[in-house]
Amino acid sequence: ADASSLIERAIRIDSYQADSWTRMAIIYLGKNNPEQAVQMAKKSNSLAKQNKSLQAWNWSLMSRAYALLQKSDLALQAAQTSQRLQQEAQ
Repeated sequence: ADASSLIERAIRIDSYQADSWTRMAIIYLGKNNPEQAVQMAKKSNSLAKQNKSLQAWNWSLMSRAYALLQKSDLALQAAQTSQRLQQEAQ
């Protein structure tokens, strides 16, 4: 709860920090709220246009969230996108 509050505060202060949105996605996954995790990861990706590593991480989070939601097609697509971005980041 404390980490969530701190990150939410950081987002209120500067909502353009992509890594803060990623951290929220991680927290929502940990709270078994995959729908919110996907939304937070998507928001992070919209801000992390030049950061392929962060985008890859977000797609990996989305893959896990989609798997929890039993959306196997989306989980596979997200995992493939994550792998592609990881390769581009190297």
